[in-house]
Amino acid sequence: MTQGLRVMHMVRRLGYGGLETGVINVVRMLEQDGFQQSICCLEEAGQLADRVPSNVPVWVCRRSRAIPLLPTSAARFIRTWRPDLIHARNIGAWIDAVMAWNLSGRIGLVAFSIHGWTRR
Repeated sequence: MTQGLRVMHMVRRLGYGGLETGVINVVRMLEQDGFQQSICCLEEAGQLADRVPSNVPVWVCRRSRAIPLLPTSAARFIRTWRPDLIHARNIGAWIDAVMAWNLSGRIGLVAFSIHGWTRR
């Protein structure tokens, strides 16, 4: 069932941090299970981008100071890569992910998770 499932991970950046390291670890694990994946960095690639497996495309949306254009740039990547699922990490990425998904016209799922939050 996972063969060919396309997952786009959406983050602000792949800088040094627990969330970013977690994204890279998830990408590596899902790659072993046959998922096709990409990463959309909303602001910049960041210091950890070189740790992403070479077959996983990493796109950067923000090329200027134009923050309102982030969802438009992300929507372009979504239309180009055609994911089945977008997994946004944290609230900041989720808002842009939902707007980009709607702008892209794709049908599928958008999920988000909050790093470091557990329900007790």
